Amino acid sequence: MDIQINRESKTHFYLQIMNSIKNMILKNEIVSGYKLPSERVLSKKLRVHRNTVIKAYRMLVDEHFITASQKPKGYFVTFGPQADFVDQHYLCRHFEPFEYIVKEEFLHMNALFSRLFYTSIEKKLISFATAMPAVATYPIDELDAIVKDLIEDKNSDIYGYSNPQGLLALRKEISFYLEDMGIHVGTSEITICSETYQALDYLIKLVVSHGDCIIVEEPINPDLFDLLTILGAKVITIPLDAEGMIVDCLENLMLKFNPKFILTIPTFHNPSMTVMSLPRRRKLLDLSHRYNVPIVEINHDSGLRYEGHSMPSLKSMDTLGTVIFMDSFIFKLAPGLKIAYIASSKSIAKKLSKTLEINQIFINTLSQHIVSAYLAKGYYHQHLLEISDFYKHKRDLTVSCLEKYCGAYLTFDIPMGGSSVWCKLILKMNQDALLLNAENLGISFAPGHLFYPYGNEGDEFIRISYGARSDSEIEMGIALLSKAIEVTIDQKLL
Repeated sequence: MDIQINRESKTHFYLQIMNSIKNMILKNEIVSGYKLPSERVLSKKLRVHRNTVIKAYRMLVDEHFITASQKPKGYFVTFGPQADFVDQHYLCRHFEPFEYIVKEEFLHMNALFSRLFYTSIEKKLISFATAMPAVATYPIDELDAIVKDLIEDKNSDIYGYSNPQGLLALRKEISFYLEDMGIHVGTSEITICSETYQALDYLIKLVVSHGDCIIVEEPINPDLFDLLTILGAKVITIPLDAEGMIVDCLENLMLKFNPKFILTIPTFHNPSMTVMSLPRRRKLLDLSHRYNVPIVEINHDSGLRYEGHSMPSLKSMDTLGTVIFMDSFIFKLAPGLKIAYIASSKSIAKKLSKTLEINQIFINTLSQHIVSAYLAKGYYHQHLLEISDFYKHKRDLTVSCLEKYCGAYLTFDIPMGGSSVWCKLILKMNQDALLLNAENLGISFAPGHLFYPYGNEGDEFIRISYGARSDSEIEMGIALLSKAIEVTIDQKLL
């Protein structure tokens, strides 16, 4: 809607606005049901006082050219052949039709976890609710130097399209990196994507039909559960203990549900931070091979190990090609780069890249060049060592503070890696009340029930994610958590 004001004219601005809109309505340039710009938006655009726009709109309302509506809120054209049909009910239906046809599974997505995530980003509280990386771990100097070199290289097409499967140079570097982990895949078996959830999205679209079963460990990240269910999968959960997935339960589930694949985070599982033992890894692979059920292995935090020996990935132990391996540089490098990858077979990689091509054509070319150069220069190995030291300090401080302030209220196993501590409350209490009391004191955490989607467990657990918190925030925040627990106990909300 183009309105021009003649600032040299003697006609008042509000009359010019009113006449311009009236003429557009009479010429059918804007028709019944059209929503006019808000008073604030139009006044800013025309550089006039808001009262000027209000006066123009009121005159149009008085002359029955437009209607002021409360639901949906705004000014709508109600003049013309269809004017009789534009009532409040029509406006609601006309301007919010999608509200009534949203799929049921989207209506049941976990709103609390999203709220906790955005609260963490907005830094309104000392948030232990989401597992985010610390800005201090981003290798800014090296990344800046790489970007500078890329920009100065006139032969580098960093702003153009890239292969839907991913930049060849980046796939080569990832192939070299995986060799050190005992995973032997060529560039044709690697697909670049933006994040592991996107990788799962494409894989599920490729192999899962509505109602097909996927077996996954519980507790499970609520966003991951939502993704699987939104894509039509029936999620079958399997419990875990200190040694990871309880594989003894798996065979019966496989026979009963005939799953399309088994999804696992065997090393520093989120949220429990458990590491699957070597015997269980062997048994899981044996069952996968015996029943011809593929495994999808997500490798979020395996590079962040503070004690003990590294555990071989399932992919490196797989002799029959049944494991698809997914990893990301989001936490371990910089989230803004949004680069992850999938190591699969050549045929699956081709199909995944085609799925990616249909959905978004290609992955950000500049980010791929940056990560490729970072790996090629040999920075990544040293970077992992440095950030492991960084997060180990955070973990040690968190554990010390939990023992100091909350030792009477909760227990936990000290994680050997990752960026969270999975805590068990000694007294079972109302977690909604505990979270509310914590937020009133200025902190947040992730209640355990969020990670048990079928509502059968979790009330005795909380997850404390320390990765993005400063030392002073960790000390102060856990002291406040202790107070929140005390308040909840005093309220007798057990």
